[in-house]
Amino acid sequence: MTGALKLGLAVGGPIAAGVLLLRLWIPTGDQVLEIAVAEENGPVLRAAANDFHKRHREIEVQLDERPYDDVHDYVFAAVNGTDRKIHYDAVMVDQPWVAALRGGLAPLSVDGGGVFPESVLASLKSSGCGGPPDFACLVGMPYVGNSQLFAMNRRLLPAAKWPGDWNDVVDLARGFHAPSAYAYALRGKFDDESAVTDEFMPVFWAFSQNGRTSTFAAAAAAAHTLRSLAAASPSPLGVYASYDVSALLLHGNIAMGMTWSDWAMRMTDADPQAARDLEFGPMPGGAPELGIWAIAIPRNTRHEKEAEEFVRFATTREELKKSARNGNPPIRLDLFEDAELAARYPTFKAQRESLIAARTRPAGEHWHDCSEIKIAHALSGFYFGELMLAGSASGIREALATCR
Repeated sequence: MTGALKLGLAVGGPIAAGVLLLRLWIPTGDQVLEIAVAEENGPVLRAAANDFHKRHREIEVQLDERPYDDVHDYVFAAVNGTDRKIHYDAVMVDQPWVAALRGGLAPLSVDGGGVFPESVLASLKSSGCGGPPDFACLVGMPYVGNSQLFAMNRRLLPAAKWPGDWNDVVDLARGFHAPSAYAYALRGKFDDESAVTDEFMPVFWAFSQNGRTSTFAAAAAAAHTLRSLAAASPSPLGVYASYDVSALLLHGNIAMGMTWSDWAMRMTDADPQAARDLEFGPMPGGAPELGIWAIAIPRNTRHEKEAEEFVRFATTREELKKSARNGNPPIRLDLFEDAELAARYPTFKAQRESLIAARTRPAGEHWHDCSEIKIAHALSGFYFGELMLAGSASGIREALATCR
């Protein structure tokens, strides 16, 4: 769903699928823990693995870092037992995978008591922990606190009122005129179904008004909105690779765009002076998408005790604060109040509010394989002009109805 931010050549990004498999060995010990992680989250988990090994010299931690789609397939094969050659002691899972993996993940008892937002606890809910009644039972320990933000470049829109809904965004885009700058840029190259869906869902949710508007009408309104924003974009299609939107915002090439918490933090780190022109705030319509990751333990792990020790160590407040210093968006609410971190990241207020308000994507067992691809296919109709707008809305309605 998210990843390392590309800003020119300065800040790197995810390596193309199939190009590189990085298996990182922390110095040798008596026990070996093998952990699956998407390469976008590898650096912060690698630091936690190093810290863990310093305390547990007898345990070797091996990270299997893969591109997003590859780690999805490997984690599913290992947890569901469909390929006995693939085995992990712990796995970092994207929240939309949880419904399909829940039966294969060991439940963990967590003291939720105001530590994590209710939206996070609800998205990872499990059963069978047998812990204290005030503890939450989760499929994994929350680790990455990502959620969507809306961004405006105030150098380009110095006096504009913050958009309350997507009609306000379209009005701002249509009225925007500046030399060498455009109003908006849509994320969603068509080899990245997740990016297309991420762009669509918060607009769809806003128009659906918690179900008071029909799925078809909300899908049609969302598609029409995105088409209007594409017309205000520097690209003929208005569609960019996932991290180009952040670069365009930071460099003053566009006035508005949809971003994620980790992008906001990395933009601040990449160019603090340019980032001062950016304001991050609530999503128009009030329906940001949740993009969290959790560290979970498969039921078929060979080292249950050691795996749980590592998972709980990596998700302590101390380790999560260290990961935040390296650009990992906080998932603990108290870290947003940390003086050191808040001084470094002025985006924290907006991030906290977004994380609390964020919604999960429909989390049926086939969401990754079915809905994202179907929605992307339906949306491609209005992006490329191959289908009528109503046809796109109909396809989206079918995807939402059949793949939950």
